[in-house]
Amino acid sequence: MKSPKSLVLFGSSDLCRQVIRMLESREDLEILGIIDPHKKEGECILGHSILGDESLVKKYSSETHGIIAIGDPFIREKVLEKTREYATDFQWFTLIHPSVILESHVKIGAGSLLFPGVILQNDVSIGHHTLIGTGSILEHDTQIGDFCNISPGCIAGGNFTMGQRSVLGLGARVNQNITIGSDTIIGSGSLVLKDVKDKVLAFGSPLTVQRSRQPGEPWL
Repeated sequence: MKSPKSLVLFGSSDLCRQVIRMLESREDLEILGIIDPHKKEGECILGHSILGDESLVKKYSSETHGIIAIGDPFIREKVLEKTREYATDFQWFTLIHPSVILESHVKIGAGSLLFPGVILQNDVSIGHHTLIGTGSILEHDTQIGDFCNISPGCIAGGNFTMGQRSVLGLGARVNQNITIGSDTIIGSGSLVLKDVKDKVLAFGSPLTVQRSRQPGEPWL
């Protein structure tokens, strides 16, 4: 029997606990521990120890993969950049819950997380280190950038495009043929009927742009 693939998780927040629960049913995977420079080494999260900071990636073999289990898109990107300072060839694991439905010609980037009940229709493309939340539906020919968040319960029509580090809040609805720029936050329950530019906060039904924002601003 092939040995389990070993994983290290980055970050120890609520999302990390969700990821741990998803991994617990996988006999082919083994969690080595959690990397979080803001926690005390040896502290446990659901039985898994804090190992230390990102410099530890240097010690792991090519058989070890990582998952960045952090909700904030900007911080996820910064963690990736930090690991590259120590190990440029470190490998990232794409976690897909067994209930996810993937239709034909779907592409999913390394390090992305797809939670229960997600449906991706034909020719959908998901970037690297992107989160697709529980029960979300993305219709045909949708393209989601790197480090994005599609929150639980979102529905997007076909030919939808979203730039990197952008967020769709809980239960947002997006019409077909819509483009949302990079570093943009769409609030929970919003109805998106027209294109949205980069670096704005917008919400409402129908959607209204509230103000501009900069990468790195708190997203919640």
